[in-house]
Amino acid sequence: MDETPRIPFWFRLLGEFVVIVLGVLIALSADSWIQLREDRRDEVDHLEALSREFEESLVSLRENMTYKEKQIRDLGRLLSNDVGDLPRDSLNGWIYDGVYVTRGYVPVLSALRDLEASGELGLISDPAIRRGVALLGVRLETVSRSFDEYVFYHQTVIDPFIASELPVVGLLANRHGVEIEEPVEPDWSLLNTDRARGLLVFKLSLAGNYLGSLGNLEVQFEAVMRLIDGN
Repeated sequence: MDETPRIPFWFRLLGEFVVIVLGVLIALSADSWIQLREDRRDEVDHLEALSREFEESLVSLRENMTYKEKQIRDLGRLLSNDVGDLPRDSLNGWIYDGVYVTRGYVPVLSALRDLEASGELGLISDPAIRRGVALLGVRLETVSRSFDEYVFYHQTVIDPFIASELPVVGLLANRHGVEIEEPVEPDWSLLNTDRARGLLVFKLSLAGNYLGSLGNLEVQFEAVMRLIDGN
């Protein structure tokens, strides 16, 4: 007669249940581990793309700042001297760059915009980087508003003066190498008037404000890139 003790049915059932639960937990843990690895790989890819994009944007930003600094210097030359005393071979360029031109900064942000649109910005695990990117967005908005203000006042206040008072056709022809039928030496004496100098001071103020916002943006780009590089 077999005297091997029988395992109660409920005990076997409980054991099978425990095995099933453990199997499910192990499977879920494995899936979670795999997902974490994929998320980390995606995060690294995103950070590398952002780093490349920010570096390219920073190069372009510094070029724009250099141009804006030159524009401010050109305006300073025109304001601090009688136009008739300035060298004729440089005057057209200073007037074109200082008085006539508006030039804005356009960053390269396709990777950042794609990250925001896809909702995957949360994949960046470092809160400092996320805060840095958010502040970068604020700085970009400030730059955009500053340039919009710059363009608005240029179009409504400065451009009408240029169009009505300055020999703009000759200026553009000279600057861009366009031949005109009867070239004449442009008369820039109007730039010595109080009205013209007031407008130049106003443009100098607009250019200075815009350069300041670009400088703040440069600092934020550098800060975010340091965070990404240290991640």
